[in-house]
Amino acid sequence: MKKYLKRFFIGVGVLLLVIFINGLRMYYQVEKEVALPEERPASRLYPKNFSKEAFDSLKNAFGANKILPPNYELQALLALSHYPTLKEVPVTFIVEETLIPLASRPHFWKMFRSKERWEYQVIISAKSSEAMEPILLKNLSFNSQVGILGHELAHTLYYQDKSFWDVVGIGTCYLLSDYRATFEKQTDQRAIAHGLGRHLLQYAKEVRSGEMEGNTEYIDQYYLTPDEIEKLLNNPN
Repeated sequence: MKKYLKRFFIGVGVLLLVIFINGLRMYYQVEKEVALPEERPASRLYPKNFSKEAFDSLKNAFGANKILPPNYELQALLALSHYPTLKEVPVTFIVEETLIPLASRPHFWKMFRSKERWEYQVIISAKSSEAMEPILLKNLSFNSQVGILGHELAHTLYYQDKSFWDVVGIGTCYLLSDYRATFEKQTDQRAIAHGLGRHLLQYAKEVRSGEMEGNTEYIDQYYLTPDEIEKLLNNPN
């Protein structure tokens, strides 16, 4: 029994060491990750109403291998249209009760497959705490919904060239507030680089107004402010 316990603890120790090393590697990598292109797609807000033909065209172009969220299908497709490299990537949008308003991640169990067979999830909170309720997707305007879904898909884009251990390292580092702030703000930058700047700007203004006004320290710490987004839109270089 002692022999097996010893092997077990050695295995756990090795695993923790691997997680630590990968976490350290991802911690320093994130500081130099994003390089915004000199030219980027024009960012324009969308009308709320699309014809059935326009919706079907979007779905045919960007809906392959996607499970779209009920009531937010158009918003999700518009966000996806900014990421042509995700056209064939399997993404499932899940609407459920969860504390965090939105989240994006690889499907954990499917990360044990070959990288080509990975699948991804975007979690949309249907109900949260009273404090978070004003910034849930259902309470945002149409273009703000497109913008924040585009932010989550920028996470999906980031994971495309990451390994299982990279993702474990990211998850470990995400517990550190300085890493999380850099990681999320760079994700905003990726979304802006893909033409979602106006949508993110509208989202950034909305979540800092109304019931949330004057209580946005957390949002300001981890995500780009409206002023920062406008600066990137007006001075891309």
